[in-house]
Amino acid sequence: MIYGSTGVASTLTELGLIDEYRIFVNPIVLGKGKLMFKGLNNRKTLKLVTTKMFASDLVGLFYHLDKPNCNGIDHKSPLERIRRDLSSN
Repeated sequence: MIYGSTGVASTLTELGLIDEYRIFVNPIVLGKGKLMFKGLNNRKTLKLVTTKMFASDLVGLFYHLDKPNCNGIDHKSPLERIRRDLSSN
């Protein structure tokens, strides 16, 4: 889990090493902000898996990297493959 390190998150995203993105939205409006994934070279498509709303009105958005199954090759992350294997038993 990475907290507040956009440089590390961008590097790990480029290397394909992040299985799940947990983005938390606070109900606060700011005039400025910091890019979450500064310096990405390629567009990454995320698939919303679930959401969670907390008592403080904080909203959690949980995403997985959308990796299509092309030419019969399993492009799922290692964590996704383990979850699939465990659920099929």
